[in-house]
Formats: sequence, C-alpha cells, structure tokens
Amino acid sequence: MVTILLLSKTRAQNNNTICLNRCGDQILEYPFGFSDGCGIKLNCIDNKVQIDEFLIQNITKNSILIYLPAKCNRSIESIQPLFSDNFAPTRNNSFLVQDCSAPLGGCVIPASSFVGNQIEVESCDRKSSNISCFTQQYHEGDVDVLSYEELNKTMCNYLFSAVAVEQSKEISLQFQAIELAWWIKGSCECSNNATCSNVTLQGNGSGFRCQCLDGFRGDGFANGTGCRRG
Repeated sequence: MVTILLLSKTRAQNNNTICLNRCGDQILEYPFGFSDGCGIKLNCIDNKVQIDEFLIQNITKNSILIYLPAKCNRSIESIQPLFSDNFAPTRNNSFLVQDCSAPLGGCVIPASSFVGNQIEVESCDRKSSNISCFTQQYHEGDVDVLSYEELNKTMCNYLFSAVAVEQSKEISLQFQAIELAWWIKGSCECSNNATCSNVTLQGNGSGFRCQCLDGFRGDGFANGTGCRRG
C-alpha cells in the first residue's frame, strides 16, 4: 500500500477549530482529517483511513486513490459515498460493470477470466457472467469529475471493480482502484507563497486546491498550515 502524505499540524493557522488528523501512525495534511474542523472529513477505522467502507491507498496534491477489490454483484449504489461535495471520481477511470440492460459499446470481458487467477474473486452468477467497460472521456467544456448520475445511466446493476488510469509521462493502469479528485468548495483561499488550482464542478459549481510554490513546504491553505520555506 502506498504511504499517505505525512506532515501536518492539528490546529488550523487562521482558525481556532481543531482538525484531528492522526489515524494510527498516519498523519494527514490539511484539508484532510477526522473531525469537523477539517476541510475534508474522512473516517479512521481500525487505524485505517477510509471513505465509508472504502480503504484509501494514497492521497496526493490532486487526488485520492481508493481500493476497490473485485467483487461480483456489488451494487452500483454502494459507491455513492465516493461522490460528495469535496471529492468524486475523475474521468481517468474505467468502471467494470455487470448485468447491463443495454450494450455500452466498450470492452466486454468474461468474468471467468478473473476466477482462479491472481485476483481472488468468487464465481459470478449467470446474469453477471460478462463484464462491460464504462469510460467517460473528457471533452472540452466538461466538468472535471464524473457524476453519480452518469454512472447510474449505464443501466447496469453491478460494479465489479474499476481501473484507474494514471496519465503522467508514462500511462499506467491500476486495477481494483478508483481515482478521486478532491477540492474545497468555493473560491480560492490559499496562503501566501501558494498557487491555486480551480476545479469545475456540476451545476456551474467550483472548487479549489492549494499547493506551495517550489522552495516552500506545507499544505498551502489559508485555513491550514500555509507555506514556509524549507
């Protein structure tokens, strides 16, 4: 499992509200934490960082990587907690869905391909015997993240797993993973010596992320620890 970003203080720089940010031996940077004083509240369950029942593998300056083990007959509704006011799946994901009432036009994989291989998964029943791929490519003018309604419109009943596509210098695929984008709602509220990245949301909404300039350390948020040289 990838180590989650470390280095944070528990009291916001310009806010008297405490943000509890420790879970076991892991310490999260603001805006992430486990109390109401945090910009993005997560769950700490048995010393593991989670969103609802879903284990977080990694948090970066732009995204959250969620572990989604392969499972037959998992309802689409079960991943609704991954769509919130502060995070949602990016368009860099391909969802592996089952029991669809209409063809999706993407790939079709026999579920039996996964049984007995490196992935531990029980045999699927007949109506879930084939797995289809649902991918929403980004087009100019689109919002930056996927909505739950877009996934639900596939008319598929089950979500087997997902593939997260990391688009850096070399494209890599991570099976059994969902990439979420995260943001704070509203207009930029970054500290000095930080840059602000805007996120375009559904319904003409907007959000932002902060990041310290080169040569500075910290979370970059005005309500967090800000940026300091080092």
